[in-house]
Amino acid sequence: PYPAGPSHPGRVGSKGRSGAGDGQASPAAVPMAPTPCADGAISVMSQVGATSYHVGQKPHFQLMVTNIGSKPCTRDLNPWLQDMVVTGPGQSRLWSSNDCSPTNHPDVRTLQPGTPVVFPVDWAGRTSAPGCGLQRSEIGPGSYALVARLGTLSSGPAPFTMLK
Repeated sequence: PYPAGPSHPGRVGSKGRSGAGDGQASPAAVPMAPTPCADGAISVMSQVGATSYHVGQKPHFQLMVTNIGSKPCTRDLNPWLQDMVVTGPGQSRLWSSNDCSPTNHPDVRTLQPGTPVVFPVDWAGRTSAPGCGLQRSEIGPGSYALVARLGTLSSGPAPFTMLK
């Protein structure tokens, strides 16, 4: 990941050529493995594709995870840790992306500073419950909000409207 040449610190070699010389590298020549991301170094955002949709359309949602720290770090982005929740009037829970698709497998990734990792979902506009056991109903016109989560971290609400 480092360019070879005499101007790069942390490389050793004779006459400025990387790899030449005694074959010994200083500790600075070996890049440090990224450490786990602290919660304070992670931003979780929810995004709705449009401010309004008509009932029957499939709203497009995105959960975005961004390393807001200054160095690369690792984070488990396991689908089970990701959750998008739609709330309605009075912040009643109407739908969760994990209700009917409880995928659970580790997905540890190295997050580069300032580069979001985006997880898209097209919502069918129907209610759900954990385990997907209850009858699912189409939601009606009104004001709603999307909140994204990654583990214990949550985004602010992203409002949207469903029109007739």
